[in-house]
Amino acid sequence: MKKLKGFTIIELIVVLIISSILITLCLKVYTDFNKYFLKTFKEQEFVNKVMWFSLRMKDEINKADYITGNSEILTMYTSGQKSIYEFYPDKIIMQNQSKQITDTLFLTVGEVHLTYIAPKLINFIQFNYTYNGNLSFFYHHKTYSVRYLFDSIRED
Repeated sequence: MKKLKGFTIIELIVVLIISSILITLCLKVYTDFNKYFLKTFKEQEFVNKVMWFSLRMKDEINKADYITGNSEILTMYTSGQKSIYEFYPDKIIMQNQSKQITDTLFLTVGEVHLTYIAPKLINFIQFNYTYNGNLSFFYHHKTYSVRYLFDSIRED
């Protein structure tokens, strides 16, 4: 009788066990990488939003004709347009009334420090904020023209 060549059942079981171990390892690496990617993506998305918000606020401060307010609400006036920043312990709300835009940034906000150059004009804004346990600072200086300062003091 002629002997047939082939795989024994033991060889097939060993190959299946090795294959299942490799597949399990690959699946574990894939899921770990996917979790890490999603976590990093969410963190980066939030960092981008904080940076965008900070740049937006600095841009509005620079473009503003004048800034008034207190440590809870800043109002920036630009050519008849008004932007309002409201500071809460757990968020900052920005409202641009001319464009009817409202945006909220959720982070832990520290004390807001303002410096006034005239009785109602703010020329320096500083506050700290925390996101994901990281402490950061926002500070910006507003420069007014001498003529505008003179006019604002004369009005008072």
